[in-house]
Amino acid sequence: MTKATWLRPPAVLTYASLVLLGAITATTNAQQRTTEPGTSSSSLPDAPQPQSGQQSSAEQTPAVEGSASVSGVVLDVSGAAVPGAQVSLTHRDGTQLRTLISGGNGEFAFTKLPAGSYLVIVNVKGFAPFTSTEFVVTAQQSYEVPNISLSVATADTEVTIRPTDMSREPVWQG
Repeated sequence: MTKATWLRPPAVLTYASLVLLGAITATTNAQQRTTEPGTSSSSLPDAPQPQSGQQSSAEQTPAVEGSASVSGVVLDVSGAAVPGAQVSLTHRDGTQLRTLISGGNGEFAFTKLPAGSYLVIVNVKGFAPFTSTEFVVTAQQSYEVPNISLSVATADTEVTIRPTDMSREPVWQG
């Protein structure tokens, strides 16, 4: 008799895979989230997030490490903090380095970065995406991203109205 073995289906990725080029450390009041290629995150997008300041279990320490940092605060247009925003740090060529979740006061910080040119991209449900202008960080510099103000997302709806001639009798074909 043959014994059947069931394989578990692959987990659904809730965040994009990242190519990590810098060291990852936890930051105060922000959750660091990383996923190496070939691995997956087991959390769901609407699942409760770990307490601020806790490190993700998928945290890895890549070979390249620096001493610069990039931080900021995610706000809405009224100036209110936006907690739980997905904040990504990318190279100027679009290569994503790290992603974290903003803390309870909208704050985030990427630490131990090598000098280079970066962009910050912010996404959160209900708001339009935000992309910073390119900025350069030198060794040991602490750079604060200015003016992260998210506007409410808009939805475009297109309605097409076509006139019909109701004066004619309907034609039935059989």
